[in-house]
Formats: sequence, structure tokens, C-alpha cells
Amino acid sequence: MSLLTVIAVSEVKQDKGTKGEKRNYKTIGFRTPNTKVISGLKIRCKTKEGVVNAWEKSYLDNKMGFGFDFQVDDMVEGDIVTREVSEYPIADTTTGEERMVSTYSCVVFGDTSDPSFEIEIQKAFKAAGHPIVSEPVKQKSVVVASSAVKDEVFA
Repeated sequence: MSLLTVIAVSEVKQDKGTKGEKRNYKTIGFRTPNTKVISGLKIRCKTKEGVVNAWEKSYLDNKMGFGFDFQVDDMVEGDIVTREVSEYPIADTTTGEERMVSTYSCVVFGDTSDPSFEIEIQKAFKAAGHPIVSEPVKQKSVVVASSAVKDEVFA
């Protein structure tokens, strides 16, 4: 199971609406943890950040969207996932020059240890307009130093 920390919550904004009806929403920022415990060792790791929009009332059922009531430092199950998708253009933030990329990252809520989490990933990417085009890349095994080495290094 992975947890995300809420790192930012915007003020209430209004979307462009449909048929003249505008809805309130907030943009919520998340960060992955900067440490993991592997074989009993606390390991520092690079964090990832992502954002989602959460609506006060959904266009589908008029119910509050997941996350609209989140506050900074709240914790939620999920991960920030990167997958290969169809190429799409992005603009360089400093030069404005466009280039094509074929990976996309997004916040995916749910229990990452649940076998159905991969379905949540596929749904999140599709909802973001970037359906996944290939299976996730399998990570290689990581060799972790024994506690004897750890005691020697950190003595």
C-alpha cells in the first residue's frame, strides 16, 4: 500500500460549465513519501508530485467529488503512476517550443497492493485523455545491503 500526502489545496474555482451551468472545484496537489522501508531499512527516495481537480458537485450525480474536502497534510491511499501512452505535444515552459512525448504521469487513488489497482490506473489514464498503450515496465530486483554492512557504513 502506498500513501500520498496532500501538499496543496487551491481556493475554490469555477469551471467553464455546460449549458451555462458552472461548477465549483479545487485543484489538489499530492506528493509521494520521501522514504521507504525495505528489508527493515529506511531508504530515502525521490518524491513525485501530481495534481487532480475535485468538484464540489459532480456533473454525473451532484455528489461531492473525492478530494474536494481534503486539507493540506491529509493522507490518502494511492500513487503517482507513469506509463507509456500515445505521443502528444508539450510546450517547454521557458521557450514555448513544442516537443513530442510518449509518457504521462497521473495521480491514481486506491490500495496499490490490491490486484485491481491496475484497473484503477487504466481508468485514471483514460479519464485524463491518455489511454495506456503498453504494459507497465517490470522493475529489476534491488539488492539491499545487509544490516551488518549498514551498521559498518553508518557507524
